[in-house]
Amino acid sequence: SVRVVRFLEKEGRGLNLSNEVIDGILNHSGFSKSSKKAATLEGQIVKYSDKIAYVNHDIDDSIRAGLLTVQDLPKESISILGESHGKRIDTLVGDIVKTTVNNIEKGKIEVSLSPEIDDALYNLRKFMFKNIYNGAFLKEERDKAKFILCQVIDHYHKNPEKMPELYKEVVVREGLERGVADYIAGMSDDYCLVLFNKIFVPKFVIY
Repeated sequence: SVRVVRFLEKEGRGLNLSNEVIDGILNHSGFSKSSKKAATLEGQIVKYSDKIAYVNHDIDDSIRAGLLTVQDLPKESISILGESHGKRIDTLVGDIVKTTVNNIEKGKIEVSLSPEIDDALYNLRKFMFKNIYNGAFLKEERDKAKFILCQVIDHYHKNPEKMPELYKEVVVREGLERGVADYIAGMSDDYCLVLFNKIFVPKFVIY
């Protein structure tokens, strides 16, 4: 993401973003106990907001899709955060506001959850990675996505001249691997699927 906003947006000119915004982008992902915090409070809030939103929305989506039931969720985390989507969001947002204000009043300029709530969210996210994101339910879909990406990557490794001019320039400056990676990393899912169909799927078949 940092590479996109610094070197690829606006036809390679990049965006005129402050160091603080770049730092926030760089440090918004990862949720391990050792992951680096953003330098600003705004960046730290974005990181927590991202985790709170996607974990809870993905739980709802998984339940609607029939991949999970509320009863499958880790009981310890749910007993702390709440069984419903709204209750979990309310618990998490309320705790992060209270804990952060308490941090600042004590002279610790840091956004955080209380240890109990933080552990509950961490374990809920860990459950989702094990059972949904990396679980057996979606293995077939992950394999399909991997196949499509591998084919498209291989195609442009063999035919770099077919990439847009910006990425051909990256190939000249930084090498084939970097140029192809930049091009594909910037694609949306839908665009990549359309491109795969355009490259590999016949438009018509004559029998």
